[in-house]
Amino acid sequence: MKAVVSHRVRRHQGNADAVGVAIVGCGYWGANYVRIFDELNESYVAAVCDQSLERRLDIARRFPGVYVTGDLDEAASQPGVQAVVVCTEATTHYGVTRRLLNAHKHVLVEKPITTTSADAKRLIDLAESNSSILMVGHTFVINA
Repeated sequence: MKAVVSHRVRRHQGNADAVGVAIVGCGYWGANYVRIFDELNESYVAAVCDQSLERRLDIARRFPGVYVTGDLDEAASQPGVQAVVVCTEATTHYGVTRRLLNAHKHVLVEKPITTTSADAKRLIDLAESNSSILMVGHTFVINA
């Protein structure tokens, strides 16, 4: 299954300033991000990416109209995608985030940003050189 797309009226329609967001990784946190961005008027879920067919089918069922794929580059290149939330395994954060920053996307990556401080520094430098926003998700104040 390459992609699943259905049609429904999206909550953001009519808001020309709504930010298109892609979610990469649809485990527990990723699925929460899909739900949250789907509920906002200021943003919309433009694409969802996960390696698991089961998770892709679940997201397609729960959020009709959202573009769902297993291909990172395809998700990031969907029309309207300005920002991407990375909710994959920590060991993949560096590679996934680097690809997205190289595609000039703004990125929110779940903690930890990477598994090494050297990789984190490389991502920060890349984001700065591309004028991209790079943020790390901290749910609780004690995580910051």
